[in-house]
Amino acid sequence: DSSNGWTGFEDENGTSAGSGGVVAAPLNTTQRIRIERNGQVLTASVDGVLAFTSGANFGPLISRTSGVVINVYDGQGGTFEIDNFSIGGVTDAFNGASSPNWRLFYELPAVGTQTPFWGPTPVVTQQLWDQAAQIIDARIANGALRLGPSSQQNWPAPWIIADYTRPVRGDFVMQFDFRRMSAGGDFRIMFTTGSGASGGSLMDQTPVYITTLRTRFNKKTGKVEAIKNGVMTHRGFLKFLPSSRLNRRQLLRGYR
Repeated sequence: DSSNGWTGFEDENGTSAGSGGVVAAPLNTTQRIRIERNGQVLTASVDGVLAFTSGANFGPLISRTSGVVINVYDGQGGTFEIDNFSIGGVTDAFNGASSPNWRLFYELPAVGTQTPFWGPTPVVTQQLWDQAAQIIDARIANGALRLGPSSQQNWPAPWIIADYTRPVRGDFVMQFDFRRMSAGGDFRIMFTTGSGASGGSLMDQTPVYITTLRTRFNKKTGKVEAIKNGVMTHRGFLKFLPSSRLNRRQLLRGYR
């Protein structure tokens, strides 16, 4: 929150991996955040001052980074803005009403469950669920990406999620302007470690196998047939691989 500021780096099990001092996050103040992955080391800087360096034990986990998810949660009405986002050569100033680089959504505990898990609270009723859902704030407005409950609320607390739709692989530098608009709540930068883009999942992902289907008209049968992972030419069935016998014209025609 605004008094504690940036508090650490954790793995998916909540094990601390951070080293460095806590950096404050004052209200209505723009801070330049820079997060860099270099090999198996992840560092975070705030306004040019190194804030955290990941521990050596978490190198293998960091090396599997494949996606980015911004997560705002807690039931204390925290609202945050990010602007001038860039990573891997892609920039986003949030000048439009929407952005193809982000997918915005929220998650709420199901009616009948108890939340949070760490304290005795009433079971979530439909009325509490409806009240929480009404104050979700996840949008691009006034040239910034805004995330957070729009007012003070009680549990159940929603998870407001901005899922970066592009894959993140290899070494990278991620930068953005950060503003805390209200006290309370928690702001997290989460890195997924699956084989593809983040895809909206906050958990590890499994490999996704893709089958490409194309169609052709069979004059002999008078039917349209599906062609799997390739294209049928006058020289037979060919795949979209560097070792295939397709020339440039056939490749362009097949993709078209």
